[in-house]
Amino acid sequence: MTSRTPITVSRTLTPAMVDGDLVAGIDASRGARTDHVVLRLSAHGTRTVRSLDGTTTTTRIGPDGRLYQLVASPKTGVRIARYSLGR
Repeated sequence: MTSRTPITVSRTLTPAMVDGDLVAGIDASRGARTDHVVLRLSAHGTRTVRSLDGTTTTTRIGPDGRLYQLVASPKTGVRIARYSLGR
């Protein structure tokens, strides 16, 4: 993977295997902005790219192959966001 912005392995997501594909998180930084991205990589290239909401929070891959993120907001409180990692 290449990028014009500095990328690092995300500390909020432990890489895991989902149906034989590697799922890993990266943080891409440009100036004061950091984008948190989850990639599902297969032998044939990237299958899914998922950009996560703003702040870095606890993120886990469930046994069902979905991505779960703990999201906290002063307006809505704490909730768990669930994302599909596609096939």
